[in-house]
Amino acid sequence: LGISMKPRKALAIINQFAVKKMDVWTANNRPFFNVSGLGFDAEVARAFAEHGKRGFQSYVQVTFGMYRKFKEQNFQIHANGLEMEHEAFMLSLANSSQFGNNAKIAPQASTSDGLLDLCLVPKFPLHEVPVAAVRLFRGTLFKYGKVKFMQVPECTIHQSSRWMHLDGDPVECGNEIHIKALPQGLLVIRKK
Repeated sequence: LGISMKPRKALAIINQFAVKKMDVWTANNRPFFNVSGLGFDAEVARAFAEHGKRGFQSYVQVTFGMYRKFKEQNFQIHANGLEMEHEAFMLSLANSSQFGNNAKIAPQASTSDGLLDLCLVPKFPLHEVPVAAVRLFRGTLFKYGKVKFMQVPECTIHQSSRWMHLDGDPVECGNEIHIKALPQGLLVIRKK
């Protein structure tokens, strides 16, 4: 939304009161607004919630601790009149461009187009992880041939796990997840 993390700048943007309508998405009728996901990042969200210590350093420790042992999962996706099956390390559901901390999983995502960007990310070999991480923070991961993207107005996903994260919060959603939009269902203040 372009609101600064610095309090004075944030207040200046908020006081401009530039209001915009934003899409809201639901996963089995539970709302999410930014980026949610299944697979590896859902398991990291679960582990991080149980970790006890907050902050970026703790998050990095949890993530690297789980990376070696977590395996790709099978995702069956029903969307756009098609049935697809993919093996992926994680499946991100992006309404906006980034997870946070400027990690841009879907730089072309829009919060007001009625479309959700699905990002299927494989498990990279350890020697490729630094390159993928740089691409993630530069916003060029979508150009990496191993990552698959598609935009959908809604979808149903079947997974082997029962967990996903909704905007970073772990939630037990079951093996079948129906994703749908409430187009422009939320008014937000954003930078002009």
